[in-house]
Amino acid sequence: MLASAMETNESTLLARFRGPILGSAAADALAFPYQHYSRAFLRSLAVPLTQEYAVHHSGFYPRGQYTCETQQMLAVLESIVETGGVSGEAMASHLIPLWRDNVLVERDRSISLAMERLLRGGLDWERSGLEPGHAEADPVSRVPAVALWDHQDMDAMYEHVAVSTRITHRDPRVLACAAATAAAIASNAQTEELILGAFLDRISGAASRYDPVIAEACLDFPRILSLS
Repeated sequence: MLASAMETNESTLLARFRGPILGSAAADALAFPYQHYSRAFLRSLAVPLTQEYAVHHSGFYPRGQYTCETQQMLAVLESIVETGGVSGEAMASHLIPLWRDNVLVERDRSISLAMERLLRGGLDWERSGLEPGHAEADPVSRVPAVALWDHQDMDAMYEHVAVSTRITHRDPRVLACAAATAAAIASNAQTEELILGAFLDRISGAASRYDPVIAEACLDFPRILSLS
């Protein structure tokens, strides 16, 4: 009986670990064909964007192709597994070859300067991040692996999320979004029943560590969901 319960718990936890990883990759692949299109154009589409994988407008990629976002997520996963923990140096060492060898799918130009600093060796990962004022979403792709690794230790998780983010960005807004995303993933890994109010309080509290505006936006999520 006890063995059966343990197997069930392990299976449930494994599914909750797979969810953010597969979900992130699937969302990346769904969005890729529509990258850089305007909101007005996306609203004009006759079918929901999540209905199926679309053909990329360039014709160079197969249906379901993911981008550099997923490649970075997988690189961070590999660094954690190989190192047995979260290390900024290990993450940077796994990200650098993606840029050096030019294997990234649609590489994000917004972080080119930060990665070039690392490639040249002039700055280490602690100082390579772009200065405040650069607030791109790219670092959030590194968050799922860190959040899952630290889901039972929130203090360590926030510290390590900051490490993964600061490799390329130091803007508080980026750190706030990364912390909120990590809190959401960690909460899902531990919670048996999702209660929206408590969930939003948790992610808003995480974001408030860095930016009150982002924290307030998290609490506004139910209203956003009600929009067409």
